[in-house]
Amino acid sequence: MIIAIFSDSHDNMDALEWALAEAATHGAQHGIHCGDIVAGFMAERMARAPFDIFAVFGNNDGDHARLQHFADASKGTLAFSGAMSGTIELDDRKIFVCHYPHTAEEAVRTKRYDAVFYGHTHAKETHTEGGTVVCNPGELYGGRTGVTSFALYDTTTRAVRFIERT
Repeated sequence: MIIAIFSDSHDNMDALEWALAEAATHGAQHGIHCGDIVAGFMAERMARAPFDIFAVFGNNDGDHARLQHFADASKGTLAFSGAMSGTIELDDRKIFVCHYPHTAEEAVRTKRYDAVFYGHTHAKETHTEGGTVVCNPGELYGGRTGVTSFALYDTTTRAVRFIERT
């Protein structure tokens, strides 16, 4: 299974539209968002994605109720953990999703997860630690680093591939 990993979209609808379409062309069957979606209109769009998306809240997601409203209305296409971290199992892989890097580090140390995905820093990063794949997909927003990116995680090969907007 190919999973698209997004983070830090910060209300950039154009980047979100690009990323959802691009992920679908790469065969993404599920999506994960590591926080900082920000406004309800972004969640409303994510609720109409071509694949299901699991999301956690970030430090800039102020109106949790509005974000949750669109998730509830999506009838399962968009699901929030209800916190800044959460777990999901996809294709027999236990995945921990969070916003902050220190929370990701704590999850890796437990050795309970096949993969740990996080955001917040806006910087692309991936490595394997003790058998756990760790990935920050970078920022979907593109305004802080100048690079709009997301990542693809293959549950079979456990490989991570970054996709950048050119």
